Formats: sequence, C-alpha cells, structure tokens
Amino acid sequence: MSSVSIKHLLRLALPPGSRLLTGDPETRITWVRRTRVQPPAFLNLDPGEFALLSMETMHMVDERLTLVRVVEALAQVKVGAIGVQGPTDPAGVDRAHDLNVPLIALPHDVSLMAIERAVTRVLIERETQIEMRGHEIAGKLAEVAAENRGLEAILHAVTDTTGKIAIVYDESGEPLAHTAVSEVPPSPCRRSNRA
Repeated sequence: MSSVSIKHLLRLALPPGSRLLTGDPETRITWVRRTRVQPPAFLNLDPGEFALLSMETMHMVDERLTLVRVVEALAQVKVGAIGVQGPTDPAGVDRAHDLNVPLIALPHDVSLMAIERAVTRVLIERETQIEMRGHEIAGKLAEVAAENRGLEAILHAVTDTTGKIAIVYDESGEPLAHTAVSEVPPSPCRRSNRA
C-alpha cells in the first residue's frame, strides 16, 4: 500500500488553516478515517492511518472524552496522525507530543467528510502513480530482456528508469553486475566463510 507524508497532505489535501501542532511532517500516512457519532467512534483503525475527529462529535459519543484520552487511545493503535476540529487544549497537545503522535488542528468551516475525501483522493492518486510507474519499468525491462542484451543492459535499464544504482549479488553476496560508478559494497546478506 502506498503512503504520503503529512507535509504532502498539508500542501495538497488539507484545507487552508490546517496546522501541524506536534509530530514529524515526514510521518507517512497510509489511509484516512473520520469519527462516527455512535460508539465505537473509530472502527477498525489500523496503524499509520490518519484519524479525523471533531471534539464536538467525541463529546456526543462520550461527554467525558478529552483530547488527552483520545490521543492516548489512538496512540495505542499507532495511528499515523490525528486531525482535530475543535479545541486543542494544551494538555492534549502536550500528551500528543509526549507520545510522538502527530496532531493537526483542522479549521472549523470544512466538513470532516470533505477532508476525508480530499485525503483519500491524494492517497489513491499516489497509488495510481506508483502502479503506472511500475508498468512503465516492467515494460522497459521486458523490452531489454527480449532483446537478449544481458544482465548489464537490464541493470542499466533499471538505473535509467529509476535514477537509482542497480546491483545484483550472487548467492555468496558478491556483486555479479552493477551500474555503480565506484566500488560496490558487499551485500548485507553476505554469507560468512567461517565454519
């Protein structure tokens, strides 16, 4: 599954006025879900997901819920980030910071459903871009392989299409072929010759 950074979402999906209060903007988000009005507020949340919530909705689910309690509960699930509409009290922000949970303040004038759709669109477009790139690389490699130009030509095709160095190691961890211009490091999986 593809993912995008919070920084990317702030630029392309989240409404103007959204602010990252705590956490790393490079944190990767795999999917997005918003709160439900009835318990459980979050159903089947997975690690890495962006949880969208309204403190007003959370109080409808359970009037005793505070941002601190929500952050602690979602930290246990290892959410990628929490987007909050409504008051972000200092205690909740501090708790998110302590638990290393990215917390994003969302503007009040945009519906969580609209935000969820915008984030989903960015995630799906990213998935489509990756899939298209994969097909492009596979086509190029198939073309080179069909021409029977050898391993070196295939590795150069990989480097040309990805911009990355390509290395093939033998079973003992020694490089067989590569596109590196300098010395190639031994494979991290290199077998020890010790008896």
